[in-house]
Amino acid sequence: MVITRGCVVTLRYAMSCAGERIEQTEDDEPMLYLHGSGALVPGLELALGGRRAGTRLDLVLEPEEAFGRSDPAKIEYLPRSAFPAGAELELGMQFGAEDEQGNEVAVWITDIDGERVCVNGNHPLVDQTLRFEVEVLAVRPATSAEVEHGHPHEEGQACQEPAADEGACGSHDCGCH
Repeated sequence: MVITRGCVVTLRYAMSCAGERIEQTEDDEPMLYLHGSGALVPGLELALGGRRAGTRLDLVLEPEEAFGRSDPAKIEYLPRSAFPAGAELELGMQFGAEDEQGNEVAVWITDIDGERVCVNGNHPLVDQTLRFEVEVLAVRPATSAEVEHGHPHEEGQACQEPAADEGACGSHDCGCH
């Protein structure tokens, strides 16, 4: 089967930056993703399209093909009081926030200056050229539920309807991750 939009792809990968390996899958825990859902950096997803199980790729992606270029509009200083009292804030800490449209976005703490905390919505690897070593292990059609939810489900499992105080599918708090 060829990788196309709506396929679930199982792969192993290693990502390097400036010659240093910064992330990789474990041999016994490959990554699953729904092709076409935006789960991968754009250049990697584009390179995987049309490939089959057994394919190995060694790619170098420029920032525009990976995590993009830094956007100053995504950097904001907030008062320390904007965070829960007693919360231990650390440089590099990631957490979820809402953008102006109410969508959940990831932000990182990049500076703590007394009573001000800098939160940055740019990915930590923004502006970086990255190398990906990838092996496609399997390709299968996604189920209708996976397509609807925008991500693969663990084998034999599906998202559960969340309780009123839990996240819904798409927030990655749905219990199927």
